[in-house]
Amino acid sequence: MVGRKREVRWTQRAVQDKLSIMEFWYLRNQSVSYSLKLERLFNKSLDLLSIHPEMGIIFSQKPPIQFKTVRGYRLYYIFDEKTITLITIWDTRRNPDKLKF
Repeated sequence: MVGRKREVRWTQRAVQDKLSIMEFWYLRNQSVSYSLKLERLFNKSLDLLSIHPEMGIIFSQKPPIQFKTVRGYRLYYIFDEKTITLITIWDTRRNPDKLKF
């Protein structure tokens, strides 16, 4: 089903991750510009993945989780014929041993 756009769904965890990232950059820079730029990049990547989900790197086979890296963040997701579900957004500077699904 390559070429057909899937519905993008966000888990509650992914929504919270995004909000935390946006807040961090807002507080650090005292401006919303970088937060908005990251949000646009995340959305653009998810839009592309909704059409071509196989382009992500395989993280695990069981469960079948893939990821795409966007500016130092990994978008972890699963997909089927109709949907792509964003599980979490992970800052690659964090300890990978703490990443749990």
